[in-house]
Amino acid sequence: MTQSEFATRLRTPLTTLGRYERGTNMPDLEFIINVCSVFDISPGWLLFGRGAMRERHKELSSGCDCRQCPLLLKDLDEERAERRELSAENRQLYAENRRLLQENGRLREELARLRP
Repeated sequence: MTQSEFATRLRTPLTTLGRYERGTNMPDLEFIINVCSVFDISPGWLLFGRGAMRERHKELSSGCDCRQCPLLLKDLDEERAERRELSAENRQLYAENRRLLQENGRLREELARLRP
């Protein structure tokens, strides 16, 4: 997967990923959660290199034959999809908030220049 494809799947700007790779910026918790969710990666494996890379696959291979497991897995997949949607919505809201704060600052400066 290219860096561009990775950024697209995570809905993250390519420049942000570049800063993470160069060590200029550190990813925040929301980004790490998003990586784990989108790519089904264990947070312990991603952050500390411990345990299985994909915990879900480890759980599924445990050999459970109960009737409830498929229903619970379906619910879990739906919850993960909803969490991804909410994360994307939160990113949009944060971006809009930043834009509004910048606009507010610009308008305050303009008002200060207009006042005698």
